[in-house]
Amino acid sequence: MIYKHKHFALNEVLKTIVDENDKELCLTGNAFRVLIFLCKHGSANISEIGDELDRAKDYDEDHIRQYRYKINTIIGAEIVKYENKIYRIDGVVKKIEKESLPILSQANRNTDLLRSFFYNNKMKYIFAGIFVLVVIVSAQVFWFKPWCNIKGNISKTGEKIYHLIGDNYYSKTKIDELRGESWFCGEDEAVEAGWRKSK
Repeated sequence: MIYKHKHFALNEVLKTIVDENDKELCLTGNAFRVLIFLCKHGSANISEIGDELDRAKDYDEDHIRQYRYKINTIIGAEIVKYENKIYRIDGVVKKIEKESLPILSQANRNTDLLRSFFYNNKMKYIFAGIFVLVVIVSAQVFWFKPWCNIKGNISKTGEKIYHLIGDNYYSKTKIDELRGESWFCGEDEAVEAGWRKSK
């Protein structure tokens, strides 16, 4: 059976789907099965679709919503609508028994274009992530100076005390720069700023 819509043609036997420009789309798995089911029945609720997919598994609204989103995204139009807890195909679907879809050349396959599109976008995100990571590390090295690890703390009485790594209170001491506390790169720097060493 072939189902024709203004935005797609779906061949149930060959398990292929093409858009209105006869380019094959990469719609597979349960999303493809949901589209076939809706083409056959016109509309269905979540439990009817879930029973069609697999009676043993509980498909909830989130699952079906994801399949709807995938169908609409890959076809490039709001094909599957959801209203009053019913999923339906928007528009007329013609059922054709003795017609085949056009044979597509490899160069005309939208599947490959989709894959390269998603691959390229994925690579952009990877490179953007690496760039952000480099910026964060650079900021920590050059702006926050991680080698400046002497903690300049102000006690409750207002006394300025600095703590070195290994001091009893070093790990417990938190630096609040809004209160005037500070980090120092050396003991000389802390002493010159008016801080004394922890006892």
